[in-house]
Amino acid sequence: MAAHRKDLDDSTIIDLYLQGKSSTEIAKQFGTSHRTILLRLKKAYYREKNSIRVTMEFQIQRNS
Repeated sequence: MAAHRKDLDDSTIIDLYLQGKSSTEIAKQFGTSHRTILLRLKKAYYREKNSIRVTMEFQIQRNS
């Protein structure tokens, strides 16, 4: 398995994607494959989704 590229900033990738750039355009900017960009976006999505879930569970427990 390839090493995780530390020179790719996930927040920049997300910002560019939200601005309407395609994964291919972002990949060219960073000199990597569009698959790498898609994997980063997918991981960021699940991190955010899990963060929201944990926050909601905490709030529910607090209010009970």
